[in-house]
Amino acid sequence: MTEPAGWIEELGILPPSSGSVTAFDESSVDHIAYLLDTDLRDLMVTVQSLLRLHDRALPTYAMRTGKWSLDLPTAVAKSVITGIVTTTVLQALGADSVPVVVLSLIAPLLFAVKRVEIRASDLVVHASLRQAAPQSEASLRELYERLPAEIAAEMTFLQFADVVDRLSQAGLARDGKRGIRLPSRGARRGFLLTFAEPELSSAAPSASVTTRTATVVICTAIETEYLAVLRHLGKPVSVRRHRGLVFETGNFPGADGNWQIALTQTGQGNVTASIALDRAVMVFEPQIAMFVGVAGGRKDVRLGDVVAAETVYDYESAKDTEIEYLPRIKTQSSSLSLVSEAWATARADRWQGRAKADSIAPRPEAVVKPIASGSRVIADTRSGTAQLLDRYCGDAVAVDKESYGFLQALAANPGIEGLVVRGISDLLTGKDEDSDQYWQPVAASHAAAFAFDLIGRLPHPA
Repeated sequence: MTEPAGWIEELGILPPSSGSVTAFDESSVDHIAYLLDTDLRDLMVTVQSLLRLHDRALPTYAMRTGKWSLDLPTAVAKSVITGIVTTTVLQALGADSVPVVVLSLIAPLLFAVKRVEIRASDLVVHASLRQAAPQSEASLRELYERLPAEIAAEMTFLQFADVVDRLSQAGLARDGKRGIRLPSRGARRGFLLTFAEPELSSAAPSASVTTRTATVVICTAIETEYLAVLRHLGKPVSVRRHRGLVFETGNFPGADGNWQIALTQTGQGNVTASIALDRAVMVFEPQIAMFVGVAGGRKDVRLGDVVAAETVYDYESAKDTEIEYLPRIKTQSSSLSLVSEAWATARADRWQGRAKADSIAPRPEAVVKPIASGSRVIADTRSGTAQLLDRYCGDAVAVDKESYGFLQALAANPGIEGLVVRGISDLLTGKDEDSDQYWQPVAASHAAAFAFDLIGRLPHPA
């Protein structure tokens, strides 16, 4: 039975493919984990089970490192994704008493997913039962005989019938028009399983997802920051060039519509950040712009924490006379609406789930506080610049090199909302290369996780 699976490309899970082979990798699964609001590590159990169903498997080392890619027949890749979605939704709707290894192999046999919708508060899966809740031994036997040999060896026919009966008692294995809706425990998004009408299988469009697109420009200064952001972009990722800058663009699903993310690396410094944003605005006319990267912690933050900049101080603006140095601190502020969203994201304290699994130790926190920006590397709390910050920027919790220039360009482009998000990669004392090699990727991952969690909360522009 050929199933319409255009919704898979529509949601950016796989790149559109006209060929017979598709790349299925960790970013595809990461994207599904976001859509389903579930833990990536838990989802990998389902992925492994479904791959084994198609005589594929991931080596253990690939699961540990999180770096893997499989070239699968396109039909197999779509079958695996359909199984992941169906299994996770069934678990959320009450079938969690069935072991996930078993459920992941049975669910695709019971349900054919027709289309998927993303709404503000729900993931809606339109599916039809391959057979209306099997009641006779013959129909159950037919399903049982389609199980992989290794699963059938561990499960008798009577045990299989018991699993199907549990699904029926949960109200999941039955044909109906209204479907079932239950909130997913601990998740932002509820799940609605709607059973497709019989005529839908032949007449329905391949997807019913509204694809209104608005744009977020994200600037980063260094490669580590860039790569941390890039892993959150849905496929396909395309490249665009403009006046010396290279942008990679991809989709990211928001609360009620897709966002186009345009990512670029600006290099270090306030001037380059300002120029880059100005050029990005000319190309993409974004609704939102963000600078995402790492910063040095000045006070009240730990390594790995995240700071969303409420205000940014330009600490290098001054009048230097023969007699004295007179600081003239200038400020730029992030947009109030995004500062408010940053407060909400920090309070919800769920953004850590988007960071790379190996980077959460200890659990980072997020704050919305001022930061200071300038060209100097401050390597000691007793330095002249550190003392200047103590005196004139006392409430700044972090220091970076690009945020003031970024917000200055934002102020020159009215109508665009902007925010700076920084992960703490070092402190004013104790800087060394070994520490940077560890903490820069961690801090960048945390900053990107917070930024995308915030974007995922935003209402889509009308």
